[in-house]
Amino acid sequence: MSPSASGSGTAGPQPTPTGQNGGGGVPGTGQNTGVTIVKTGDVNGKTVLMDGNNRTLYVFAKDKTDGNGACDSTCVQPWPPLVQPVRAEGEVQGDQLGTFTRDDGTKQVTYYGMPLYYYSGDANPGEANGLQIQDWYLALPDGQMTK
Repeated sequence: MSPSASGSGTAGPQPTPTGQNGGGGVPGTGQNTGVTIVKTGDVNGKTVLMDGNNRTLYVFAKDKTDGNGACDSTCVQPWPPLVQPVRAEGEVQGDQLGTFTRDDGTKQVTYYGMPLYYYSGDANPGEANGLQIQDWYLALPDGQMTK
């Protein structure tokens, strides 16, 4: 998932499909609290990925579609990963949801192979303050990304 392309890579560990199974967690804590819904919502007139509480989901342009995240332990402070378990709703393709294991052992959710993140600067549902940060994009339901 780059600004103009999608697909999955073949290098490195492959994401584990989650499809419609599993539950969710508190962003950045690794704590399971039930199923996190991944759905679509509107941000600035664009249909983007959100969780069931209308919190915007982002992708990092430096990540690869091979199931590995470039956002390290320092990066995840402002950019907590979406962790499993999750369930797709609406326009979100459940068969494109997957996971990979982060260095800390948590299972981060991917979409079309790209890791999904929250932004800690989004205090309210529907906000997308992370768009102001270089290399961070909104995740789209077709596997693309946009500013």
